[in-house]
Amino acid sequence: MKRIFVILAVMTAFTAMTPSPASAQVRVSVNIDIQPAWGPVGYDYAEYYYLPDIDIYYYIPTQMYIYFDMGRWIHTRYLPARYGYYDFYRGYKVVLNQRDPGATTTATAGNMPTIGTTTPR
Repeated sequence: MKRIFVILAVMTAFTAMTPSPASAQVRVSVNIDIQPAWGPVGYDYAEYYYLPDIDIYYYIPTQMYIYFDMGRWIHTRYLPARYGYYDFYRGYKVVLNQRDPGATTTATAGNMPTIGTTTPR
């Protein structure tokens, strides 16, 4: 019995000291804490919200609204007064997880620019 215990102890020590040849890393991004209260529920990650009723994007990581106005993309934390009527809680929202969601915008706006730029591509 003592011999079995010693063999088991040696095997356990050997296994614990031997590095594992297969190690995997998993990265999961969750941005629940920065999503606005008016955002759709049930998403643990979202990059943009598109608000088709007013043709505006909301970029969640920087909490900026992005819209096309007079030939250029505007990035702002606050929307102009002309959007004051819009109810963000009841309005339709499309969750987008790509940098270039321009396929969903109107033809005059073209593709959305890289975040941080103010001119269309």
